[in-house]
Amino acid sequence: MSISLEDILGLKVKITDVLDDVTQGKVYSFNSNNDTITLISGKKNKTYTFDIIQTSFIKHLELVGDKVNPSSFKKDPIKPSYVDLNKVKTDLSISTEEAAKRARSIGKNVTYEGQFIFDLIHRTISGIRWREKSIIVLDELEIAPPYQPKNINPLQGKSGVNSKELITKIVQSAWNKIENERKGG
Repeated sequence: MSISLEDILGLKVKITDVLDDVTQGKVYSFNSNNDTITLISGKKNKTYTFDIIQTSFIKHLELVGDKVNPSSFKKDPIKPSYVDLNKVKTDLSISTEEAAKRARSIGKNVTYEGQFIFDLIHRTISGIRWREKSIIVLDELEIAPPYQPKNINPLQGKSGVNSKELITKIVQSAWNKIENERKGG
């Protein structure tokens, strides 16, 4: 039996998608322009939860429960709730900035050990960055590949660097952890 999506507005359905995920709810709308179906799947604190599903991803659609009179659905319209656009812009800006920070903390074409050491140092010291394949700490020290304690050197023009001892301990600790992982411990 073929069901027209326009005819099931207001009815409860269970949709199984191509990944075998199941979504259940009342059909709120069907958009034939972008081939999506919107379900109301829940209500918390007077706020509705909507699921938007691309119809091309629907594997199976099943009517659930008794058929409801569609005219009763139209008597109970859902009014859109207020969206604070300034908060959305602020949240988006913060998320974008955090994503950019995370992207900067991932070395390009570096070894697992190099990234592991970078991440371990970054937990203690935020002033760390990549310069090609070298790790730069506090704009004072450079840890060059293969990222051993002996590869920690002051940057050119920097002398009497106080942080070298701490960074050497962190790098040695990182190598101990890497060796333990390799041994299976």
